[in-house]
Amino acid sequence: MNDHIANYPDSTAQFYFKLTQEEQWNFMGRIFAFINPFMLVAFAVISTCSCDAPFVDDTPQTFVTNDLCLTTATVWHFRSLALYIAYVTVDTVNCLILQRDANKKMLYFSRFLSVAGACCGISEGGYVAVGWSVGLIAEFSTPFGNLKSIMQTFNETNTAVYINNEILMICSHFIVRCIF
Repeated sequence: MNDHIANYPDSTAQFYFKLTQEEQWNFMGRIFAFINPFMLVAFAVISTCSCDAPFVDDTPQTFVTNDLCLTTATVWHFRSLALYIAYVTVDTVNCLILQRDANKKMLYFSRFLSVAGACCGISEGGYVAVGWSVGLIAEFSTPFGNLKSIMQTFNETNTAVYINNEILMICSHFIVRCIF
């Protein structure tokens, strides 16, 4: 790796390898946490639209328009919950073991509650599974927060991209977590 850094002095790898091991794991966790919500939101949207209710006036039904969809879980609801449990578990292991950060007690408590809720959704099905899987749409705002952290790591806080990301983070957070 030293050869790569010596041959390419402008490489971003230089910055990464100058970080401590804990900082490297934190950085990789941010990258992982930036990418994963896109899959969670995609699964949540698919599960929201996966209702098998009959058409009404030639219009397909979703959990918003039909009570049957609100109370009947499909395989996509269970897939989205399983993906969420896997993501939270991997990220928690990253925080606890690889980053060696046991000080995030509120984060770990919220992770415990969210995994417990997702497990209840899988075991109970019905309304609980539908509610939890559709609620994963709230993860839409997560990449903006992780991109903010990544940009702070690279000291890119005075750029237009950073400011626009902040605006998108605030707006998306308000829309998907407060209104939705």
